[in-house]
Amino acid sequence: MPKPEVFGSIGLTCPYPNKEFIEHSFYLCIKGSRLKDNPSNQTVTLEYKIGTSGHTADIVTQSHDGILTAYELTLSASNIIQNCLKYNNTAFAKITFLCRNTDLMKAVKSTVYKAGLSLELLAKIDFMLLSSALKKEK
Repeated sequence: MPKPEVFGSIGLTCPYPNKEFIEHSFYLCIKGSRLKDNPSNQTVTLEYKIGTSGHTADIVTQSHDGILTAYELTLSASNIIQNCLKYNNTAFAKITFLCRNTDLMKAVKSTVYKAGLSLELLAKIDFMLLSSALKKEK
């Protein structure tokens, strides 16, 4: 996983949206690139600001008909509920948690389902393995 210094040493600008969290940013760049290759996405934004709350979505796509989809890169289960609640009462149609591995995905699902979130919010939430999400679509 290339660190920001590597890009500078070969004369390239580091693409990471947050240079403090290298692994997180690395995966965001890859997934963002994959989503940009999908013609159904009109725009793809990394670190998308949600309203005026100061919260951000890791990746947001907007389809040609205006539908917003959010992706949350999930490397641990520590802030899952906060990541769910920031989407409460927003226009996002779907929120997908991209989980590092199967065990983490099970833990994240369990935490989300036991959190007492509104049914409206729960209906928008989905889970996917990061490895599947990073594969190039055919």
